[in-house]
Amino acid sequence: MSRRTRTVTTRVARQEMPSATIAENTEVVRAAAQALGLLGDPDALWTLVDLAELRPEGVLVGAAAQAIARIGTEAAAEFLEKLALDEAPARRACAAEALEFLSGAEAPAVLWPLLRDEDPQVRRCAAASLGRRPPGEIWERLRQALCDPGEVLRDGALAVLRGQVDRDGFGPDEVEALAQWAQAGADAETAADGCLGPVAEEAARARSRLERRQREAHPPEPPAPRPARTLAAEIGPDGVPVYRPVRHRVLGENGGVFEDIAGSL
Repeated sequence: MSRRTRTVTTRVARQEMPSATIAENTEVVRAAAQALGLLGDPDALWTLVDLAELRPEGVLVGAAAQAIARIGTEAAAEFLEKLALDEAPARRACAAEALEFLSGAEAPAVLWPLLRDEDPQVRRCAAASLGRRPPGEIWERLRQALCDPGEVLRDGALAVLRGQVDRDGFGPDEVEALAQWAQAGADAETAADGCLGPVAEEAARARSRLERRQREAHPPEPPAPRPARTLAAEIGPDGVPVYRPVRHRVLGENGGVFEDIAGSL
């Protein structure tokens, strides 16, 4: 996007983004919030904060929160952390969804406590966002949560793991490390009752998906075609071609090799 296009788009979005509660066209305000987020304009942060604070509609709070996360400044992270502690479960869920788009270590730090939230929708949104984070950001904390004595946190951590597997987030080394860790933990006497069984299943699923991706990336070479039957031609004394049969060693239908003599014309 050129600088001029960016400037014009930002100006239009700001014109359609009121900082008060009088605008009636929810879709226009939502589209303007999304545009400001995609542009990543830090100057629009407080306009978006006003929108999230002053408009009660959940769809607008969610759009504003995601736009704030895409801007990604320190002030944006602080606002989302505050929103994640809101008394209203719907606003906490909006924060959990938006934190998927916030880069840096601040997002996982805010999301992990939301896996214990009393509201199931908040927990689902937090698990979905963590499931889409880079694996390196969440691996150590994920292992701890998968072995937590609390069932709520374990279930949330398993949902995070499933999200990572579904989006093929783990590379070969991470898949192997996950499988070894899950198997070792499942065999250990200190493992919680059956808590790592589902983890081992997800590790096996991750390995299967990885192997499929590798096969698709490097398909096997097709078998070499059989040699065609040919006839060798020689020019006779009168200038007319004379054909003689040529002997081939060809592969038979049952895998054996036999001599094949081409027919004559």
